[in-house]
Amino acid sequence: MNRLMLSIASIALVFAATTIDANARPTRTGGGAAVHTPKGGTAAGGAHTATGARGTRSAGGAVVGDGTGNVRGGSAASTTGANGGNVKRTGAFQHNADGTMSRRGASSGTGANGGSFNSQGQASGDGQGNGVGNRQTHANGANGGTYDGSTTTSKDGVDHTGTCTNAAGETIDCR
Repeated sequence: MNRLMLSIASIALVFAATTIDANARPTRTGGGAAVHTPKGGTAAGGAHTATGARGTRSAGGAVVGDGTGNVRGGSAASTTGANGGNVKRTGAFQHNADGTMSRRGASSGTGANGGSFNSQGQASGDGQGNGVGNRQTHANGANGGTYDGSTTTSKDGVDHTGTCTNAAGETIDCR
């Protein structure tokens, strides 16, 4: 299954490299398939690319179930605007027959005029109603400011910390 997801993500990223022609009509290509596995499960995947005057978006995903209640999958997407800004994201999940689960994801982007961000997070649950999740985010403003933040969630609540700096590197209030 990992090879299937990697193949679909690779195809999506290749499509994302397509040159944008602002005068061309928007186009969309893609496809998908689902098959039954030998042990009674199902595997499915798909990918698409859309290109137009405002940019290009490619995405793909796959999911596999083993027929006994265990399911895992993942997806990826990439978008590039006509002005040069871009964003990418990936995600994966697993849900087990015993009720346990996990999910992780990441995203990053760069603005056409500077500025960038990256963020990653994960969550898990024990199948008994207990779960925990966390996310870390870093952003750089086009003018030099930064943001670093971390959020954790659990049955006890949400804990968030964040720090912002200006272009001179001085800590400032986050707004």
